[in-house]
Amino acid sequence: MNARPRAVLRTVAIGAWLAVAAVLFAGRNVDPFQGPYRLKVSEPMEGASIPEGSVRVTAELEKQPGQAAAAKDATPPPKPRLEIFLDNEPKGAIKDGQTTLTIEGVAAGTHTLLVTSSDPGSGAVLERKEIHFTALPPAPQ
Repeated sequence: MNARPRAVLRTVAIGAWLAVAAVLFAGRNVDPFQGPYRLKVSEPMEGASIPEGSVRVTAELEKQPGQAAAAKDATPPPKPRLEIFLDNEPKGAIKDGQTTLTIEGVAAGTHTLLVTSSDPGSGAVLERKEIHFTALPPAPQ
C-alpha cells in the first residue's frame, strides 16, 4: 500500500475515534483526574442488602498522594462539596469535617445512590460514584 493512502486512513481512523469520544463524553463535566481530592464511598457497598427504613451513607474526600505542595502563601483550593442523591432525588450534603449522612424513609426495593463531589464555586461535578443497593422489608414473623 502506498504511504499516502495509509496516512489518510490513519487520519480518518483517529478522527473517527475522537468523534466517538466526543459523543460519549458530551455534556459531562466529570474529569476523574481533576483536583487534589478523590471521592471515596465506603457505605453502602455496591449490591448491598440493608433493612428498609434508613441508609447510612459514608463518603469522604481523600487527598491524593503525589500532589505538589502549595506555596506557603498560596491559597489552597476549596474542598469539593459532597452531595447525595437517592433515586434521582437530592437528599442533602455531607458537611465539611463530617463523613456520614443518614437518609430516612427508604422503602423496600432496589435503589440507586449517587454521591457527587462538586466545585463549591461553579457547581461543576468533579467526580461521581453510583451505588446500587436493595432495602429489604422486615422478615415475616
